[in-house]
Amino acid sequence: MPQFYLGDESASLVRRCNQSLRTRQAIYVLGVDNLTGSVSPFNGVVEKVEIDKSATKEKRFLVTMTDEDAAN
Repeated sequence: MPQFYLGDESASLVRRCNQSLRTRQAIYVLGVDNLTGSVSPFNGVVEKVEIDKSATKEKRFLVTMTDEDAAN
């Protein structure tokens, strides 16, 4: 399952991810890829939204999502 980061400045994206988690609706979002560190598109249903406790300067959220593209 893909994982990506959203920063604290992305409050509307965090809300969309939480809504996907509750409603099980697929969404499309840009986030910082957990593996590469670059901004990438993600498409799927959010499985988990966690506060990244390792972030030192700003609050970050680690989002885990089903890989909608792989399922098709």
